[in-house]
Formats: sequence, structure tokens, C-alpha cells
Amino acid sequence: MDYSPREIFAALRAGMLDKVLHSNTAWMCTSCYSCTVRCPQKIKITDIMYELKRLGIKYGYTSPSTRAAAMARIFINITNRLGRNNETELMMRYYMGQPGVAMRSATRGMKMFFKGRLPIPFTGRPIKGVNEMRIIHETLERLEEKKLAEEDKR
Repeated sequence: MDYSPREIFAALRAGMLDKVLHSNTAWMCTSCYSCTVRCPQKIKITDIMYELKRLGIKYGYTSPSTRAAAMARIFINITNRLGRNNETELMMRYYMGQPGVAMRSATRGMKMFFKGRLPIPFTGRPIKGVNEMRIIHETLERLEEKKLAEEDKR
């Protein structure tokens, strides 16, 4: 992630929409709502990330890079296994495959951890409805494949 939510909001307040839309921050958001739930100011960060993605598409700044795709795959794997996300595990798995990015983001991650904003990775059991969660994921994947196939026919 190029910028933290705090840096994104500072850039937006400073009128630097172009800088924000050029970054990969919105595309790296997994929409887990963890930051929204934990925000002491009650800012709906996930909703803002959705809007930044929409603006990026509208103005041609779409860059769902391979890094964003890797993040999405890891998120799906974790939620398929446990039925919920663990942000610390997500970031650890993501950075294991992106060593250069890990070095640039290590300071931010450590600050977040020591401020209690990154939980210790849990090794607990999956949620009770984990099989239902897997079925939902599989159904969504099939629907997405069907949608893409229909778009290819056009």
C-alpha cells in the first residue's frame, strides 16, 4: 500500500486527488471493514476506498496491479479457511511474496502493531459457518466467470 489512510486523507484535504488516484492504496483495500471498525474518529474508511476506486475508474486511473491481485487471492484463501479475515496474517503472507514492498512498509507496520492497530495473528478455529462461506465464495466465482464469458461474447 503506497499510503496509509491518514496520508490519503491528508492528500485529499490538500487537493492532491491526482496523487491519491495514482497510488495503489484504494486497490489494495480488501474491504474487510477492520479499519472502519477500529477508527477512533468513526470515519468510514472502506466506503471512501470504494469511492476512490470508482473515481479511479471514471478518470482512467485503474491499476489493479499484480500486487492488488495477490492481496485479493490471499484474502480469499484466509477467509475460505477461517471464515473471517486476520489483517496481520494477510499482511504477513502478502509481504512474504513482496520483499521489496515489505522493506518499504515495515516501519508503518511496526507502528501500527505497537499502537494496537494490528492484532496478533490468531490460530483459532474457523467460524461455525465456514463451509457456508466457502459455498458463497465458490458461487460468486462461478457468477463472475459467467459474467466475464458473456462480456467476451459481445
